Parts: sequence; structure tokens; C-alpha cells
Amino acid sequence: GIMLVYDITNEKSFDNIKNWIRNIEEHASSDVERMILGNKCDMNEKRQVSKEKGEKVS
Repeated sequence: GIMLVYDITNEKSFDNIKNWIRNIEEHASSDVERMILGNKCDMNEKRQVSKEKGEKVS
């Protein structure tokens, strides 16, 4: 399995998920399990990536 972790307080970190997914699709087996996680949830006051946006990608 592959875990993709982004920083909810950093929009650029989240934007990189698309590139990571593309790399996985190109280089990993098609049946590999993927999990996307938003990190730093304790810093909600600095959140730049909404829960809805994160859920949409997953």
C-alpha cells in the first residue's frame, strides 16, 4: 500500500498529491491500495485545505 500525506496548513503540499497520484499510476501495480491523509489536523486555525477539498481527492 501507499500512503500519501499532505499538510492541511500548506496548499502547495496538497497540490502535490496530483503529481504523486500520477507517479503511482505510472510506476506502481494497478491494484496497489492508496490512502490519502491530511496531517497537522491540530492546527485547524491555520488550515488552508478544507475537509471537503481533501475528501474530494480521496
